[in-house]
This record gives sequence, structure tokens and C-alpha cells, in this order.
Amino acid sequence: MLTNCPDCGGAVTRGHDTFEVRIGRRTVTVPGEYERCRGECGEFYLAPGEMDAVMKRASAMIRAEEGMLIPAEIKAFRKGIGLTQPQLEDLLGAGPKTVGRWEKGTIIQNGATDTLLRLLRDVPAALQHLLAERGIVPDVVPLVPVPRPVSYQYRVTADSAPVVRETLAVYASEAQDLEVAIPVQRAERIA
Repeated sequence: MLTNCPDCGGAVTRGHDTFEVRIGRRTVTVPGEYERCRGECGEFYLAPGEMDAVMKRASAMIRAEEGMLIPAEIKAFRKGIGLTQPQLEDLLGAGPKTVGRWEKGTIIQNGATDTLLRLLRDVPAALQHLLAERGIVPDVVPLVPVPRPVSYQYRVTADSAPVVRETLAVYASEAQDLEVAIPVQRAERIA
């Protein structure tokens, strides 16, 4: 902790406040700790590691609001398919160290990348295709496509029935047949 301001020499005190943090096009307000000069400059200083903590809190808030994959889900997906961070970066066309930052929670993947990650996670054939196209071989056991249940929630309007909510559990490989599975006039995905 600083006792004197390095800029003007004034006394420095520790406090808690909220910070507006901008990530991409989004701005969120998050709590954090700081040191502030009570002298003539009034400068704010963040303690070592506090900026990372503030960025992680901001990223978590945005991910929750946007319904994006969280760091643990990205890491579990990557490890589950047997790729290193650099290999996943190559697969997605992301820059160096990007996947590590997603997994630490210090930065957020964009919406398009989040959608691609979900597609690769939920549709094994898409993952196999992109791995083959990019010439990436997983470091661990070969991938075996295992269908996993995927739930979609729909607002359904039948011919003469009022609006009804239904949750359908399907396997990712059956998702293309979803229209046939719902005998209705209109089905709108809501979650």
C-alpha cells in the first residue's frame, strides 16, 4: 500500500468504490478497491492485481447478461476435445494467448466466437470438419462423437391453442429435425 503519492507527495488512503469498465461495446459498473491521493493531484491507484480482479468481475457480469460461455466451460470444452490453448486458438483463428485470457476470465470472447464454440461443442461433425480442415490433431485420445442432450425452450402456437411453453430435450444430431418434431404453426426459440 502506498503511503505517499508518487506524483505530488500527498497522503494516500485506501477505499472502496465502483468503477465503470468498458469491454468492447459494453460498459458495466463493478466494485473495486483503490488507493487515492488526498493531496493536490487527487490521483487514483489500483493495488497490484486489483485491475485484473476488476476486469474479471466486469467480464463475469457481461457474460452473465449476454448468456455467454463462462471461463470454466471454455476450459472444459478445450480439455474435453484434447486441445492445448494454442491449438484452440489456431482452430478458431484467435490471436496468441487469447484462449488463456478467456479461461482466466480477464477478457470476453465476442458473440460470433461464443456461437462458434457452442457449435463445435454441440455438433461433433462440425468440430471434426474444422479440425481436419485446419490440420489440427488433438494431443490426447482421438475424438469420438458422443451425442449429448441439448435442451431448447420454445414458445409454441398451435392452430387453435393459446401460446404454450414447452421444453424439448433433443440430441444435437437430431436438432435439424426439430421442425418435424413440433406439429405447430409457429415455434420461436426463447432459450
